[in-house]
Amino acid sequence: MKRLYFIIFILGITSTIFSQNFNPVKCRALNRDWKTIIDTTWGEGNPTAVKLAVFDSVWNTIDRQYACFQNLDIDWKALKDKYRPEIESGVSRGRFAAIMNYLGLSLQETHTNFSDPGVNYRYVLDAPPGAPILYTGFWGRDSRFGAGLTPLADSSLLVYQAVENHPLGLIPGDIVLGYDGVPWKILYKELHKLEIPINMSSQWGSNNEAFTHLWLSGAGQNWHLFDTIDIKKFRTGEIVHIPTNLLVNKKFNITYSEQLPVPGVPWIDKSNNWSVAWGMVEGTKVGYIYVWNWFSGISVKFHNALDSLINVNKAEGLILDFRANYGGYVRESDWGLSLLFKNSAPTLSLVTRSNPYDHFQMKNTSNYIFSDDSTAYFDKPIAVLTGPMSISASDFIVKRLQYHPKVRVFGKSTSSAFASASRIMISNIELDFAEYNGMDISNPGEYLTHNKQKVDDDVWFTPEDVNKGEDSVVKEALKWINDNVLSIHPENTSVVTEFNLKQNYPNPFNPATTISYSIPKGAFVDLKVFDMLGREVSTLVSKEQSAGEYKVQFDASSLPSGVYIYTLQAGQFKDSRKLLILK
Repeated sequence: MKRLYFIIFILGITSTIFSQNFNPVKCRALNRDWKTIIDTTWGEGNPTAVKLAVFDSVWNTIDRQYACFQNLDIDWKALKDKYRPEIESGVSRGRFAAIMNYLGLSLQETHTNFSDPGVNYRYVLDAPPGAPILYTGFWGRDSRFGAGLTPLADSSLLVYQAVENHPLGLIPGDIVLGYDGVPWKILYKELHKLEIPINMSSQWGSNNEAFTHLWLSGAGQNWHLFDTIDIKKFRTGEIVHIPTNLLVNKKFNITYSEQLPVPGVPWIDKSNNWSVAWGMVEGTKVGYIYVWNWFSGISVKFHNALDSLINVNKAEGLILDFRANYGGYVRESDWGLSLLFKNSAPTLSLVTRSNPYDHFQMKNTSNYIFSDDSTAYFDKPIAVLTGPMSISASDFIVKRLQYHPKVRVFGKSTSSAFASASRIMISNIELDFAEYNGMDISNPGEYLTHNKQKVDDDVWFTPEDVNKGEDSVVKEALKWINDNVLSIHPENTSVVTEFNLKQNYPNPFNPATTISYSIPKGAFVDLKVFDMLGREVSTLVSKEQSAGEYKVQFDASSLPSGVYIYTLQAGQFKDSRKLLILK
């Protein structure tokens, strides 16, 4: 009977009308007396003189030490001129916390935020209806909304996971549009203008795409500010408007991370406290590794995972899933990455301010270097999965992996939080800020924080896939690996009497061709492709091989049209030929 009542209730408020344009006057949540609500919720707080001293100290610390002004459009002095007179005239504790929140938000850096724990952590996951607090998106355990949301291309929010019998009737594939008839992509920006205090239990992104992604994905957590939630149902396409009070006093138990379970691979290894889990994708020879943080102790787990998949399970391809990663220490990846690289990857470094009076004058402080294992090299396809919730150390590690010739990145850009942070307590304000910025030393002066990172295949979840429990990003990665696993095997058992590198066939070609060669005796074989400037664009073979005739498939789908040179070196023998990609 209860279920029947719910269905009738939903049908009674179904419509196909949803406003992309709205009148703020008609949106009750945007017209509440937020100043009074904020002032009365937390009281007066510290004396004005203390607030001014705290503000000045925070502003000066950032002005003199913040390392990520590069790639950021901001007038830091103007923000001081905006907020300081207001503080001087007297503000409540809640308003002062909000000023500090939005001062930090303007720097758009994942590590950087200014908070009053008594305000910004008061409602961690239990804000009651009308509470003056604003949530960003996050990953992990959710007891508040009971469903994971991720942005679609139009900025609506796809339900990719949900508890069973959700009070709002949510199922994977449904789409959350907004609240009270207004799209969330409009609402969150209007709420920013109102400068409602921000819950600091999660973080925002450091590049524009990641910043928007995190604020959009927090839509469900902000139900307490509105009367109805607007949902497009997957099965019918209808838009329903459901009272948010159905969520009052509900406690959920769901964990999500913008990832979906992969058959054959352990999912969320709780015994490892969200660290590393791995296995072979069911029915394939593809190894899969989740890494959710790079904290101390991950090094051994990551290395052992790779060693097991490569040397025990004989994986023909790898998927490294870093879409949800808290960051940690870059060095924790070194031992594992040494199993993948033939040569050390180009060095990344940390830089910091060298002049407190110049936002852009920097100096190098340390380099990230790892030594390759000369006895190991993984020469098969490696798919790296990334997204906006992959931050800090994970940003650096994905950047390192992109120098591997067999790596292809799927998903969305990482957060671009190429930084290292410091924390200072100033009175009751907790100041976290990026004291270091990242730089690739092969491109001096090109700072990494705030810059969207390269993704080879920009792919994300679809309603159809998540409704079936399928991960769209993983599907694309598996397809690429299956299409590009190199077939390297002896052509026949006839006696080979001389070294020979044959012309590729077909030639010209698009996108794949076959290269054949023969070696009369065992040797270490390198088969590489170079552009006409001599830059290596692909390593096809780099291993010890016995005497015989071989063929290798070369997929050039990621390369532009043009003439390239492929070179075979086997022992003392070396020969080259030209090939033509014609698209």
